[in-house]
Amino acid sequence: MLLRNPDELDDRCPPNPADKPTCIMRSAVLQRTAELKLEAEEYSAARATYILAVSEMVANPLPSSGSLRSDVYAGFSHSSSAFNLMGCINGIIECSRQLEDYDGALLWLEEADVLDKNLELAANLRSSSFEWSQTEISSADYYFERLTTLCLAAEIFLSLGNTGNAVHRRYLASEMSYYLPTKLQQTVGFTPRAGSNLLVLRHPDPRTAPTVKIEEPGLQVCGSWQKLSIDKPLGSRSGSAVFAFNGKLYVLGGETAKEPRRDFWMLDLANLDGWKELPKFPIPEKFTHNLFGYKMVPDSAGRAFVFMGLEICTAMFDTKRHKWSILQTTFVPDAQAPEWPYNPQHLIEYTAQCVGDRLYVFGGIHKGSIIGTDLFMELNIPTGKWRRLSGTAVPRPGAVGPGPRDHCHSWVGKDKDGRPFYSHAYGDLWSWDIKAEQWTQERLRGNVPSPRAEASCTYSPALDKVIVFGGYSPSVPTWFDDIEDMVGYTYYADTFIGDLNSDSATRAPIAWKQVLTRGFPTYRAEATLVTDTKTGKIFLFGGYKNTYYVRSKNTAASSRAFADLWQLRLDIPGGYFAGVDLDEEARTASAGPWQRCFACGETGPWKRCGGACGGRVFFCDSDCLKEGWKEHKEMHGCRKT
Repeated sequence: MLLRNPDELDDRCPPNPADKPTCIMRSAVLQRTAELKLEAEEYSAARATYILAVSEMVANPLPSSGSLRSDVYAGFSHSSSAFNLMGCINGIIECSRQLEDYDGALLWLEEADVLDKNLELAANLRSSSFEWSQTEISSADYYFERLTTLCLAAEIFLSLGNTGNAVHRRYLASEMSYYLPTKLQQTVGFTPRAGSNLLVLRHPDPRTAPTVKIEEPGLQVCGSWQKLSIDKPLGSRSGSAVFAFNGKLYVLGGETAKEPRRDFWMLDLANLDGWKELPKFPIPEKFTHNLFGYKMVPDSAGRAFVFMGLEICTAMFDTKRHKWSILQTTFVPDAQAPEWPYNPQHLIEYTAQCVGDRLYVFGGIHKGSIIGTDLFMELNIPTGKWRRLSGTAVPRPGAVGPGPRDHCHSWVGKDKDGRPFYSHAYGDLWSWDIKAEQWTQERLRGNVPSPRAEASCTYSPALDKVIVFGGYSPSVPTWFDDIEDMVGYTYYADTFIGDLNSDSATRAPIAWKQVLTRGFPTYRAEATLVTDTKTGKIFLFGGYKNTYYVRSKNTAASSRAFADLWQLRLDIPGGYFAGVDLDEEARTASAGPWQRCFACGETGPWKRCGGACGGRVFFCDSDCLKEGWKEHKEMHGCRKT
């Protein structure tokens, strides 16, 4: 049965929601009608018909809401009904893309991902394996629809300038098709490949960054990265504990290229008048090992805590008196942890937050689990008692909480009784409810960051937004045109903000936007994003880069650490965007490790102007210097020296 108008279906086959065969027949007719309208490029009519077909398949209205684990799909499994629903949702995504309704397309893309995750949960695929393990589903229909979803997502993210997610989705589709079970490889119908034209892209891509425009205000926001000059800069180091409080930036320990460090420094963020050394860390090295990979977390009173994995004590620094003290602690055992879980007593690369008079610690690496841990611990600061909230020191597969990880991030929202604790790493987002003491896997909505590790993250209470920058993917490759070579990883320098909707009466997912900037810090991982509690300004400090991914003059070293400081300015109320000159930045701002020619706009390792401007602009060759010199002289007051 084919319909010229979906209304004809009610006459031929009246709706009967209680009768499953009737619903199946009606949805099949509507889906086929929508497919024909899509082929005829009648995108609005096709989308409306697909939505009608979906309403016959699912009792609840879609797109659904709530957490990622959805009751809407409780009765679904890897069956023809689920695959038909996947096909309809893909049809809606494609129609929305063709209509350039990217908000709608991403909303339904979120629904496609939610459906796929719930099918995985229904099949109990994670009961005996971790998330990164390959799972096999014996259905060509499933793989066809999932591959279609991934390829559509890549097209949408590429249209929005989110190159990181575009390449990730396309490469994921390529890998999925390559590793299909042999019996399905001939029946799926297509094998998408992520070619060098996509893998050559950087994130952001320096060739397009100067001309990016806000085309979708609901999914993009304008921003600016400003590099700050510091009197007497701190030497480059990695693995430091970094935090900001009351107008000051603090850096503890870390490693330089030559040696581990145990020093402690403070910078006034208002004056930038040089680093001032503070009292050294009080606990001897034999207990702490190197001061590398620890976190330093302040509470609202200005006490900053350093957890090392020790049962008996936690270090505490008073930012007002500039004095260290030792908090004596004990552990309250339970059935799953009858003794202190970290053995030996050493933990690094965890995430931590202070909420009221509690210190929360999640994840990290210890000798007993180098893949990371999913252990979540709480310290009652007044009593000095630790207790286990969830997880184990040596993780087990499961889907009730975030899996084992290190270098993850967390923040505390405005509503400290609601969804205050999040862990964001790879491609998932979890919240911890302090009162209910349970995890919830959250949806990822909007123009989201691609899955990554070692990213930077901070929460701005003034903006009620979370900000994510940079990071590293060990599984998405990068192609280098200049040397015709490929590496199996990617570094990022893209920026995203998530609106927490804390003031909303409904429990809406975090809505993500990409921050589009003309210039940006170089691609890096393990940098630290902080929000100054005094001013609300957002700063980026340090990190490291791979010297093969971003070429370095020092070819002997495999990586290079940073100690540079940047401020992020956002074109939103309270974002400190006043005074930003986007036209100037398009011609002079650094595009990661490269510079822009002031005359022609090409990006590369150009030479800076040698005039009185102090190297404010760059030129790619002598011809561009001649062409652009007069304008540069008038614009910046430069003269020959």
